[in-house]
Amino acid sequence: MTAQTNPAPPAAHPVDRLYRLAAGNRLLAAVLGLTALALLLAALLPQAPPASAQQSTERWLAETASRYGSLGGLMQGAGLFDLRHSPWLLALLGLLAFILLLRLGLAVQDARQRLRDVDPAAAAQAAQRWPLHAELSLAGQVETTAAELAEDLRSEGWRVVSATADSRTHLAAERSVWGVLAPPLFYLGLLIVLAGLWLGQQAGWREVDLALAPGQPVRLSQDDRVALTASPAPVGERVDRVVVQRDGQPAKERSFALLDMAYAAGVLVRRTGEGQALSASARDAAGNPVPLQPVDRSGPPQQALTLIFDQPRAERLFLAPDSQLVFSVVAFPALPERGFDGPTFLVQAFPPGQQTPIANQFIQDGAELAIDDVVYTLTAGRFITAEASHSPGLALIIAGGGLALAAALLALGRPAGRLALTVQRQRAGVLVAARLEAAPFWRQAAAWLAAWSTTYSREDPAPTRTDSP
Repeated sequence: MTAQTNPAPPAAHPVDRLYRLAAGNRLLAAVLGLTALALLLAALLPQAPPASAQQSTERWLAETASRYGSLGGLMQGAGLFDLRHSPWLLALLGLLAFILLLRLGLAVQDARQRLRDVDPAAAAQAAQRWPLHAELSLAGQVETTAAELAEDLRSEGWRVVSATADSRTHLAAERSVWGVLAPPLFYLGLLIVLAGLWLGQQAGWREVDLALAPGQPVRLSQDDRVALTASPAPVGERVDRVVVQRDGQPAKERSFALLDMAYAAGVLVRRTGEGQALSASARDAAGNPVPLQPVDRSGPPQQALTLIFDQPRAERLFLAPDSQLVFSVVAFPALPERGFDGPTFLVQAFPPGQQTPIANQFIQDGAELAIDDVVYTLTAGRFITAEASHSPGLALIIAGGGLALAAALLALGRPAGRLALTVQRQRAGVLVAARLEAAPFWRQAAAWLAAWSTTYSREDPAPTRTDSP
């Protein structure tokens, strides 16, 4: 008997070995572990908010670092309180994108070889390293047996390509086309997500601590073409809608739906809190509007004014310029000692140069004060605090995430598997050598090969064996 040995595969080129090392599972696992650690630190440690009118980012970082004692300076220097702008995290994400790009290249090459440039003889040679093997002794001719095997596999949904060489017929069968395409689609989706995150980092912005009240548009400092206004709400109910107005475009009103967020005109608005507000307007005896103005004259006179109370027992002042009356309004969450169980306002009016009010009244839902033939209408309401953000890469993030999710579902629902069959003549009949390589998600691969070999065995079925890769 003559022993037949398979020729050793040629040594891989050093560049190819380096390529596969950089795209290997170990490096990917290390980078993913470091990225997960960074995300965990971002969740556990306070992160710097965008600069606002109340506080700068530098001041916030200094105050936060001081709470951690001697370690605070090191943590601040390492960027742990501002991971979103940390250079090492950006470099880590860049390395992750590079590895995914390399793996995408390998996955595309593998899919091309398995679906388009199929070489059954080369597949049989590569199958020597595949873990699942089985051998069958069948009666019949090589060509007839190979044709029957190919037809049966096609009837089960396999994609089969055959070739004859050296009195042997090689068959390469692919179980799932979508299962083969799933890995490159998955890597492509993740790369699109990373591209969206990078675009949002470079061109996006976020603005916090916005106080939005009905009737008072607030222009964003990050994009002064956009103004936000809280929609009016019935007395006693929370504000659940916001109006987004971009210059040159119609105003769009949106409700705070999922996760207290609303999206319009390219701006994502998230409601972060709410509080008491009071709307004030006035008319004279003839029914004409009387202008009102903040007491510090920070804005022009208005026909209607909305006061925001962001703290309990906060006091706000406004002025009636025509009569020089100064109004003081103090907000209380409740005054049970005076019989007020809900939000209550104490309204007082002071003439010029006097410290004794000529009007002094507690109101809850609303009231009208008549002073010198002018009726002042006060209506209780609510305001919201919000943050606004713009991410030009949001569409890429959603599209890439959807593509990656669809690819993962394809890999789970129809996992890939390729079968290499070599049919050759033996002393009595033909010998069929079957080798199977299955995706990790095809857990029944060994059982399928055992059942398949049992179906075709004319004698005692040859056992299916698993070799160490």
